[in-house]
Amino acid sequence: MEPLVITRVAGEVVPIIGFEVWQIGALHCRSFFEFDDEWVDQIFFPAIERNHGLETLIIQFFPTPLMTSDSYFSLFKRLLDPLRSLTTLYLAMRYGIEHKAFVYVAGFSKQLQRLHLTFASIIFDGETDEQYRIDTLGIKPTQLKQFELDFTLPPMVELHLIPILEASPELETLLIPTFESASTERIASVLGQCCPKSRDLVHYQMGSKLTDGDIAEIIGSCRASGLRSFCMTSGRHAAGLQVMRRLCANYATLVKIRVDLEGLEPFKFVQELLASCPNLRRLHVEERVPGNTTGRFAVREILRKPWVCTNLESFSIPLAGIYGIIEGEENESQGKDYHRDLYTQLAKLARLQELSVGFLLCYERMCKTSPRFSLKSGLEILEGLKELRSLTLHYMVNDTQRQELEWMCEHWSKLTRIDGINLEIAESWWDFERDQTGKKVTLMPKRIREMLIKGEVPYHGPNKYDFDSDELY
Repeated sequence: MEPLVITRVAGEVVPIIGFEVWQIGALHCRSFFEFDDEWVDQIFFPAIERNHGLETLIIQFFPTPLMTSDSYFSLFKRLLDPLRSLTTLYLAMRYGIEHKAFVYVAGFSKQLQRLHLTFASIIFDGETDEQYRIDTLGIKPTQLKQFELDFTLPPMVELHLIPILEASPELETLLIPTFESASTERIASVLGQCCPKSRDLVHYQMGSKLTDGDIAEIIGSCRASGLRSFCMTSGRHAAGLQVMRRLCANYATLVKIRVDLEGLEPFKFVQELLASCPNLRRLHVEERVPGNTTGRFAVREILRKPWVCTNLESFSIPLAGIYGIIEGEENESQGKDYHRDLYTQLAKLARLQELSVGFLLCYERMCKTSPRFSLKSGLEILEGLKELRSLTLHYMVNDTQRQELEWMCEHWSKLTRIDGINLEIAESWWDFERDQTGKKVTLMPKRIREMLIKGEVPYHGPNKYDFDSDELY
């Protein structure tokens, strides 16, 4: 069942009637800042009490104590006590919450399988915290499979994270929060011993205190089942040598990888992943320090060995380092060889749905040496990518023009999005005619126009609030 979205449109709260239906199954509230205290108190909470069979609850920006003159502990008890059938809970707050409120949410229901908490911090209030310790409350083994803490943990991890991991033998997915580096060994040990099914790790905390070695140690704790997916983006530190070595050690089980890299040495491991991970389905790599001029994302680096990841469905790596495909240009022959070799490897990825070799931002040196994606460079070698739906050529000096777009339409029947080609420029490649009003209208084929228009709309990937998404953030 799709989550029911509660929001405010043109001053009216909608859909109140649907929200009050008995046992609606799932509820998604986008923002409580849109509602006043009276609505929260008289409409929202009574409806929650009536819908005690609710299984999914997603609330972004829960009411703050300032709004309700209540503590988070009291709010959570009122919200969750009736919902003993809940299996998925997502709560996001802008401010810190009391330690006892965190403890209550973490242990309120044995049925909970997916839990995501976002808030600024845990607030300790002295003596009262002793009676709300997770370990003294005796949390029994839970059914938790997905546990995400998107905030910075205070130093005393034994008070919060450790007991939850110890009580979660079914845990598969962990969003690694930011904590003191000194706690790494303890957390990795408990994760390895108490959560033998853990195989999906995510770490995207800004301002992380964790080192490359800390993250590598936590990856190593997943050795029982083998790491299945790993995401490390938007942090203060990029994935370094130790993390990449750990990833390569899981080559037999890895399915999804998304990492920010910094420097030449870590990028060399990307080639190792392509050449040794037969089950890999999604590979997304970005550069942590952009604008380099050393060619560390050079095509030659990922072509040193044949790729075995023929099950790839999504390939995203900003590539450069190709010089000279224009007749008479220096290194012309070498540039054409690199293109053919790259296309030949990509052509083996028959299940590929998303292909991106462009850049997030424009950096002149990198753009000039990016793949051209033109028929002249050998684009026809990719004719067999029949599942391709999205192509990103962002900030590349490529030769993709009218004949290339027509070729893509003819051979890639499922393609619906091309990002990186200016629509106005593309329209100039076709003739115009005048409509009944005398206005000039392009003769660009409708399908090509729709693909380019869709490409101009920012694409942020899968919604990280979608618990059922098959994507890796």
